[in-house]
Amino acid sequence: MDGSSAVRVGCAYFPIRIPYIYGIKTKAGHAVLVQTPNACGAEIIKRIPADFMPLILWADKADDLEFLTAYTSDAGYQHPSAHLKLRSVTIVPASVGEYEAWTRSAPRNIVVRGKDPFEADASSTDWRYIRVAPGQDPGTAKYGSIGCYGLVRYPIPDSIKDDVRANWPADRPRF
Repeated sequence: MDGSSAVRVGCAYFPIRIPYIYGIKTKAGHAVLVQTPNACGAEIIKRIPADFMPLILWADKADDLEFLTAYTSDAGYQHPSAHLKLRSVTIVPASVGEYEAWTRSAPRNIVVRGKDPFEADASSTDWRYIRVAPGQDPGTAKYGSIGCYGLVRYPIPDSIKDDVRANWPADRPRF
């Protein structure tokens, strides 16, 4: 012992994303939400590709986040029905002071605890009810957190197009 009274204390570092999803209301009453990338730590930030695309969601009504359109590719932004354009994405580290300044000046996050459309804990779900038809099971009127489903469209390689066409059902359904 060197005679000093200093005590060394270990500290665990648990990075978290706050908020994990952030949404704003547009002037027209729509909503734009972004899932905060899991980019805690300078080393992770360095590994993010230049063409990184965050998950961005659109809602027609900011006060009703039950139906969202996810923008997951360049094609989504270029589609004639797209509501959004992605101009750029920048991820930079922020100090505690920068984060606190942002929280004071940023628009209010419309995704708040208790109204979170992705809340998976049914014990705290604010259950919603829809009208059911006469004779329909009334239990089908109750629903809770939103499930998230998606679709990825892959082009068929030229090398197998003939095989795919040969196996396409005679009624030519559109998949």
